This record gives sequence, structure tokens and C-alpha cells, in this order.
Amino acid sequence: MTRAIRYPQFLPSAFHPLPELKVQNADVVLLLVYKGEALYMTQVNDPLFAAHQPRDLLDVQNAINRTFYTSDTLLSVLGCTEQVCPRINPTPN
Repeated sequence: MTRAIRYPQFLPSAFHPLPELKVQNADVVLLLVYKGEALYMTQVNDPLFAAHQPRDLLDVQNAINRTFYTSDTLLSVLGCTEQVCPRINPTPN
């Protein structure tokens, strides 16, 4: 509830996660990853950063064409859950 006190504009939330993402004792956090014009030297098979679109560019230093790879999508989403555990101070004896 700390977050609601600090940021009252976020109450109530219109965000309702998919049933598969709902967790009773945690908050769902979505991170948007914008990849823009990122270029990779090899194909990337990672689900978040997948890059398989070939793009030929001139390497001016060596005067040759090189193939780079751009992202398959401009934006990816990563979903996580966040839990805050209250700190309990032990009582002195």
C-alpha cells in the first residue's frame, strides 16, 4: 500500500493482467523494451531481443559491405511480479 500513498494518481488502476499473470501477493510489472535502430552483428534468437532482419551496410574503414541484423519487432514487453516483504525487527530480550 506504500505505493498508493506515495502515488495516489495510480489509484484505482485500470490495468487488469491476464489471469495467467495474476498473483495474489505481488504486483504485476510490465517493462517495455524499445529497440529502435539497434544493429546486431549476428542473428539473435532471444525472445526479448529477437533480430533476424538482415541489413547490409557499408563498412567505410574497410570499404566492404557488412550484414547486420535488426530487431524483428520495434517493441517488446517483459512481465514480472514484484513482492515487497515487510522488515520485522526482532524485539530485544
